[in-house]
Amino acid sequence: MADIKNVISRRHKKYTDYVNYWKFLYLSYKGGIEYKKEAKYLVRFNREPEDIYQKRLQLAVYYNYCQPLVDLYTAYIYRERKAIKREIEGIEDEIIEDIDLMGRGINEFGMRLATLSSIYGHIGIVIDMPRVEEEVITEAEKKEYRIRPYARIITPERILDWSVDYRNEFNWILIDESYIDKSNPFKPDEKINRYKLWTRTGWYVIESRGEKDNPIEAKIVEEGEHNLGIVPVVICFHQDIDEDLIGESLIKDIAYINNKIYNELSELHFNLRNGSFTQLFYPTVDGKLPPGLIEQFSRSFIIPFQDNINHAPYFASPDLQAIERYIETIRMDIEQIYRIANIKMSEAIRVPESGIAKAYDFLNTNVTLSRKAKYLESTEEKIFKIMGLWNGKEIEVNIKYPERFDVRSLEEKIKEKFDIISLNISGKLNKYLKESIAKDIMREEGEEGSDIEEEIIKEIEESNNKELVM
Repeated sequence: MADIKNVISRRHKKYTDYVNYWKFLYLSYKGGIEYKKEAKYLVRFNREPEDIYQKRLQLAVYYNYCQPLVDLYTAYIYRERKAIKREIEGIEDEIIEDIDLMGRGINEFGMRLATLSSIYGHIGIVIDMPRVEEEVITEAEKKEYRIRPYARIITPERILDWSVDYRNEFNWILIDESYIDKSNPFKPDEKINRYKLWTRTGWYVIESRGEKDNPIEAKIVEEGEHNLGIVPVVICFHQDIDEDLIGESLIKDIAYINNKIYNELSELHFNLRNGSFTQLFYPTVDGKLPPGLIEQFSRSFIIPFQDNINHAPYFASPDLQAIERYIETIRMDIEQIYRIANIKMSEAIRVPESGIAKAYDFLNTNVTLSRKAKYLESTEEKIFKIMGLWNGKEIEVNIKYPERFDVRSLEEKIKEKFDIISLNISGKLNKYLKESIAKDIMREEGEEGSDIEEEIIKEIEESNNKELVM
């Protein structure tokens, strides 16, 4: 093989262009201390002293709108898991129940795909097979040692470089599998720079020493062949407008608005804090304040400005009317977030209420949900077909997600059905609607298919029969 250092140093132009953006999207979803650690996300005021900026950074609060919106879309797709139909030949139940060798069943794995693809715009899945030293291994041993295909999620910042053919299928792909080795508690942690190169006929595991971007040396530590005829990597999209393997994130615009709110809230807090007290404006030549002055006054209430020493210091208070403009701007930003996400922000959102459905009223979401469901369908089918290839056979796979999603609250559905029942159009229609209401309630309570549900349905049937006799 060519110089190994050159192989692991490759970076696709799309990767270089997007890697910092993917980090921003991920941290916008995750929030918390990791978001605040990225100081560049809180814009520094012009000529703002370092200590004032650090104090403002410490007090900054990130109101996370990205995470609940992403989670809400995932929750609606997997709200009724029994509605997802899977017909898969030649794949053991063990794989369906533990598709990643980490205990995740296919639905849990799919929810993770849905969430991560919404965040990043796309997510990679490697379909691999554990290695065995012996050439011959019995079926019993395969089950005992779990020697069977599995799927593993790869986030975009770990997919370093790739090549595709005219059908947009991979010729090869380079994946970063670096990790911190903590296996020995008696030794210091060791950073292992590890990469895996997949081709249509084989794979290579490469390790290097030195910095990732400038390795001192690199060598192939493992390699092998496969007879799949394809690169066993699937990409799951949230949306792929340009068909360039770089997906469009659900929060691609929302994350920026959320960051804008983060900065506006910091500025609002700064003005509220300082507007409550008179501030001393002090002229300096170099921006430095006399030490004795800092000891006498709180540093937060002294604002240095560059001027000649002949200009007298003065006390002043900020204009608190600007605070109302900040609040109005933040309110408009929040409304834009819900508009972009196809969610109507009802008046109820401003009052604490139980249940997501009481706070949000979904509008025009079926298109987005249906499109995402199609991507998930296609991804699952490709995953299982590659698993079949690892087992040496082509298998038939048919995955069907719902095409329509009922995003109304339980309260809304019950009211709508009771309104129809009150019209008394038909006895059979009334019976059907009553049974439907009962099933909706049981599903919400986690009692779908239970004995109590059967008893309720039986009671409705008996009651309806009596009404027909009367």
